Amino acid sequence: MITLVFSTGIGILFLLSGFSKIVALRESVASIKKLILFSDIISTFLGLTFPFFEVALAILIILYKSSLIVNLVALCITVVFMLINYKMISDRKKISCFCFGNIIKTELGYGGLTQSFLMLVCFLLNIIITSQNSLLLIKDIELKLLILYIVTSILWTITLLLIRSTIDLLYRIPVRD
Repeated sequence: MITLVFSTGIGILFLLSGFSKIVALRESVASIKKLILFSDIISTFLGLTFPFFEVALAILIILYKSSLIVNLVALCITVVFMLINYKMISDRKKISCFCFGNIIKTELGYGGLTQSFLMLVCFLLNIIITSQNSLLLIKDIELKLLILYIVTSILWTITLLLIRSTIDLLYRIPVRD
């Protein structure tokens, strides 16, 4: 049950991230271009499509939390997030993330790396503990348990956001000249 809560919380996080970028697609494209990791064409493509991919992945994480394929895709995306954050730390670059659109201001760096690491652990545990294909059947969960599950998942989402924001504030990286 604990992996269900963690996975759903991360699914909600991806949902928030994707929707917040969808309402600001132009800024989403600009934020990927700022990274200077890809060509303009690839950055534009990623900036336009990734928010929709995040929403789709979020829905799959919430509904198919024990699907090995869904967890592996989420794990791979999380590793990419970790690598991007690590690169910004090692290059001592201070770049705003736009990870949550205009809703929450974040920067690439220690906060994103920590949040991604916690997500990675959750997906690894989910793969180890529940790697079988099944659909979360809400109707099989009694109402009190369902409410507790939803509230706990939302609290986990908020916790991930607070951890990231706190670390972003504590580790303001000085920009190299």
